[in-house]
Parts: sequence; C-alpha cells; structure tokens
Amino acid sequence: MFSKNLKYLREKHHLEQIELAEKLNRKSASSISEWEKGKYTPKIGILNDIAELFDVSITDLMNKDLSSNDHSSSKLDINPVYSKLNEENKREVYNLAQKRLAEQNSNISAFPQPKENSQQIDLAAHSEIDNREYTDEQIKGIRKYLDQYIDE
Repeated sequence: MFSKNLKYLREKHHLEQIELAEKLNRKSASSISEWEKGKYTPKIGILNDIAELFDVSITDLMNKDLSSNDHSSSKLDINPVYSKLNEENKREVYNLAQKRLAEQNSNISAFPQPKENSQQIDLAAHSEIDNREYTDEQIKGIRKYLDQYIDE
C-alpha cells in the first residue's frame, strides 16, 4: 500500500520524483522511484518525514488506500491541523464548530444582515407572474438590493 500511496500523494501535490527527493534530502530520485515501484520501503525516519510532508499518519501511509479518501469530502481529518494550533486558536475553532453544528442541527443558517438604511424590495411577490417584464429602474432597484449581501 505504501508504494501506491507515495506515488498518489506525490502526484496530488504536483511534485516530480526529483522534487520529492530534494524535500527528503535525497541525492537523486532513484530511491523515490524504487519506493513507488515497491522494491524497497524507506526506514522509519524517512517514513516519518514523508508522513509529515504530506500531513498523514505513518499508519495511514503504510496501510490505508489514501486515494480512496479523495472521493469523499465527509472523511476530512481535521486532527493533524487542529493539533498544531495554539490554545486560543483551538478554542476559536471549537466554538465555531459548535456554532455550525447547532445551525446544522436546527436547519437554520445565518443570513447576512442588510446594510443600514436599506430599502426592502419584495421579490417573491413577482416570482409567479408569467412573462413579467421589469423596467430598467426596477432592475436597478433589485440589483441594489442584492448588492447589500455581497461582501466587498
């Protein structure tokens, strides 16, 4: 599994074998080539460097088909990133995750608030009128209303 994962991760990160070799302080790409062909497996120190470089665990690097994880965004592993944060940032991430989970569970998502002194236009009132034609002034008003919600 290691050889397949190494090649997959290298290509995913748009690295040539020689570039990966340089990052691992190897003199040539021949070691990388042999590892990817499954001829040899690097020593534990190099495995650790590879795992850190690609932000995966050594266990996953050796035993798990990492290419299958890309097909499911629900399997994102936030732990390696989270563990590198300082305590204040960990608290922020945790609080944001709790907030998003509560929103998700209640099926309520936060909408941005309109800017002050804005005029509301009821767009829904016109949605079921067939062949409705809008004047340039109406279109301008609708665009102005929608622009309130675009972050500049």
